[in-house]
Amino acid sequence: MMRQGDKPWVRVCQAKYYPKIGFWKAKNTNGASSLWREVVKVRHYLKGDVRWEVNKGRCIQALSQPWFPNWDVQQTYNPRETEKKVADLIYPVTGLWNVEELHRLFGNEIAATIQTQIKPPDPTSEVEDRLIWHRSRTGKYSVKEGYNQLLLPAYQQLPSNIGALWVMINRWKFLAPKVKLFLWRMLSKALPLASNLHSRIIAISPLCQRCGQENEYESHCFFFCPGSRRVWFEGRLGLRTHDQPLDIIQAFTQTVSLLDEDGIKSYCYTLWELWKGRNEVIMKHKQFDTRKILWAVSNWMKEGVLEGQQSQLLPQHSKMPGYEVQKEDWQLMVDASWQQAGKTGIAYILYEYGTVNQWGFKCSEAHDPFHAEALAMLHGFKLVIQKLQVNGDKKVDILSDCQNLVVAVNEFNSENIPSWRAMPVVQELINLYKNNANIIQVRYVRRDAVKPPHILANHARRVTQTIDGTALNCDLLLEMGIGLEIDKNYFEIT
Repeated sequence: MMRQGDKPWVRVCQAKYYPKIGFWKAKNTNGASSLWREVVKVRHYLKGDVRWEVNKGRCIQALSQPWFPNWDVQQTYNPRETEKKVADLIYPVTGLWNVEELHRLFGNEIAATIQTQIKPPDPTSEVEDRLIWHRSRTGKYSVKEGYNQLLLPAYQQLPSNIGALWVMINRWKFLAPKVKLFLWRMLSKALPLASNLHSRIIAISPLCQRCGQENEYESHCFFFCPGSRRVWFEGRLGLRTHDQPLDIIQAFTQTVSLLDEDGIKSYCYTLWELWKGRNEVIMKHKQFDTRKILWAVSNWMKEGVLEGQQSQLLPQHSKMPGYEVQKEDWQLMVDASWQQAGKTGIAYILYEYGTVNQWGFKCSEAHDPFHAEALAMLHGFKLVIQKLQVNGDKKVDILSDCQNLVVAVNEFNSENIPSWRAMPVVQELINLYKNNANIIQVRYVRRDAVKPPHILANHARRVTQTIDGTALNCDLLLEMGIGLEIDKNYFEIT
């Protein structure tokens, strides 16, 4: 009813039940059909998860549709202003919010929220207003996700004892049997971790052999150890595990209660690969390889369970793309550093024929890591286009370690991305790329290939300073507290 308003049955319901007041504020009436009664009955499940994304503002009714936080507690409905659109709430000349009108319609508190959190509509925008489903990573509603949302209260009361948990896990057909057995041992605290072995043999040290900082209990091994934290943050779920409960059963049940089937699958296989990576460090004296773990989890997600066996497709480092600074044409490295509060640092380094020509960074705001990476690439795009206007038809490689972003830009597709909030930024990137595809190429590289801008982005996130268009100056870097040394066009932390 919300997304397909041109359907005949939707138009009939609109004419009969909410011709003026709008879908969200309509109520049951005497003689209402059973269909309409059921719609009103489940409508409240959507209120907290549906929001209009304001672009042009012409499709959104200002007084009766969800387009700002706490929209359903606004002032009393005024029938004379039902046709007012969001686009009518700005000054036509400046394009800024009409503050007096906002305060008149919504009151001081909500008006202040709109001014600080909602970008004013742009009538010239190429992107139409869009209804966003917050439970989906793409912003699109699906029946499956709606169904899971209805079941969420039941999921939040998952069993806390290991027997009932095992019954639940055993029903998951999307997991390999050996992974199910591993989960049962982990939740039963039967894995041979250092702290468990120390409780039986006191001569064995309880310290974690990967970091040597804390005792190796279940939560430390899988969530708090620095290597494990990197895996979760860089993985498909993008989790920050510093606030996970210490009890492994509580941490497990709390997380899976918020995930759909694909999310649970990724979560469980990440735990399994972390365990294998930890064992390689202790038993084979290998380095803890974050990329190998993420690659293996990706293979599990692609291949699934084939007759209870894992796919034979294993991570091969030789197949992973790498990059070295080239001696011909230009290369621009971009990267971002994001933290949960939204503060973001973005940075770039431009190489001209193998030597550093220009670098810069700035502090920004982003909703999630993917949004931050998109902002960093957009900043780099604009810099390159400005440079090309001055230096003629040079060819430039733009390098990023965000694979999803690189794929979206090269395929000219802003729909299938992990963050709907980044969609306008990705669409702008695509438009710029289309107009300059003959001289710009966007390429994916490993994370260690963009280590120089990553260091600068980390610094930018911690400060409010902006440096842009600056020639390389080691003294300036040292004054800012960034320890970098230059060795064959490669930066390293000193």
